Amino acid sequence: LQFYSMMNQAVKLSEIDNGEQTFWVSRNGDLLTAYSIEEFFKKYFAPYLKYTKIDLIDDTTIAVYFANGSAITMTNQNAAHSPHIDFYPFGQIKDDCVYGKDRFLFVQAITALGLLNVLYTKGIQPYSWRPNGWEGLSDEEIDKILREDTVRGCNNLQEDRGYCGALIMRNGWKIPEDYPFKF
Repeated sequence: LQFYSMMNQAVKLSEIDNGEQTFWVSRNGDLLTAYSIEEFFKKYFAPYLKYTKIDLIDDTTIAVYFANGSAITMTNQNAAHSPHIDFYPFGQIKDDCVYGKDRFLFVQAITALGLLNVLYTKGIQPYSWRPNGWEGLSDEEIDKILREDTVRGCNNLQEDRGYCGALIMRNGWKIPEDYPFKF
């Protein structure tokens, strides 16, 4: 919740200076054109966040370390529709970090293509992209998909567990009793 609030406060402040986030990157049709994720972060987020350093991991990914001890990696998903953000609450960015435990996937859906397929469409949100979208599903059906999806479900059968953050958010930012990990 603290990370979610911090990032969305930065989005709101950045929108005052830079306009609505849906116009932060140029497009070719509905797809984002290539952009530097480091320049993107420095322009739209850095002035509004307390961070200690930025590391360039590769051409499409940066690591940002925050003053509170947490960290993120932000990846340019220009061929898709949004920057992807892996949040590391303990500040340890390692390949063996487990989704839903040591790292949580967030997304900034900033084009119409991305907005059609996510649960939440404003600011930085827990990852909830679904190929068929969510429209018309009941709350019970949504919660079941978040738990049981065979690719991103928040359960002990999946390695990805991309939906764990969305599951926690839908539970009032509390970890559900049937969560796959105990803290």
